[in-house]
Amino acid sequence: MADRPSGIGVGQFVRRLRQRVDSERDFRIVWLLGAGCSVTSKIPTAAGPGAAVARGSCLVFCGYGGNDHSVAELVRTLPRDTLDWGIYWVGEEFPDCAVTSSLMARHEKVTWVGHHGFDYLMLEVAQEFKLDLPALDRFKTLKGTYRASLNPRSTTASLDAHPSDPDNLGNYAQLLFVQGRDDEVQALVERGLAAGLSPDGELELAFCRYAHIPEQRDTALAELHRLLGLGVRSPAWNLSANVDRGSEDGHPEPGLLEDLARVIAEEVPADVLDAHPAWRSPAGAEAPSTDDQSAT
Repeated sequence: MADRPSGIGVGQFVRRLRQRVDSERDFRIVWLLGAGCSVTSKIPTAAGPGAAVARGSCLVFCGYGGNDHSVAELVRTLPRDTLDWGIYWVGEEFPDCAVTSSLMARHEKVTWVGHHGFDYLMLEVAQEFKLDLPALDRFKTLKGTYRASLNPRSTTASLDAHPSDPDNLGNYAQLLFVQGRDDEVQALVERGLAAGLSPDGELELAFCRYAHIPEQRDTALAELHRLLGLGVRSPAWNLSANVDRGSEDGHPEPGLLEDLARVIAEEVPADVLDAHPAWRSPAGAEAPSTDDQSAT
């Protein structure tokens, strides 16, 4: 079994990358991305795979399960004196697999970054390096490609259909809220509501409205009551960055925000919400209570 390396938080990781870029003119970050994404630094085949992973570089595994034998071979054949800025494994766990075994056996500077939200990691990197979000059309295309990668039977026709999915509007609005771009996001919220979201898309957008739009908190909370009471959830959907942003902006119920995010992601049962007086308030109680949740 691979030994578990030392660990750091995602904030420290992103700041460390920023410091390296500021201090080293030729510093390069080579990303190995899972879930159908590709390596962001191209590897020149004529020079061999190690050419892109040279001195003055760091290697980052992100959203990656560690079961790709070609990557295991790449790691095994990397010279020991490369990657002098280290190797980072970003994920909820540091798995026991051929890749991690090779990493721990051959390289001293391996660090585990405990983080479960791949999309929010990319958002934090973008914020630290002052990069902008992709345009909405580009975001839709990227999400469609990602969905297709999860379904090997996807056809070109289904790929073309994904960018028009109304839930993309809600997902994009979620990212704009995190960045504090409130002026831009209001119209996007209205478009998402008018477009006809899926139930889980409605739930996510109701949460964002409750977290970030003060004048819509009462109606959004009532909508959260209704949808959660109907059993709607968005399993494993990460809303932690919206919780953080809402709390930083002075949301009056940060504890309720956090628990709502956990209930939506199916991490905890809905009855934890009953501990919050604001959840039991008249404004929120206009819709069915979670006590009346029906099995669906």
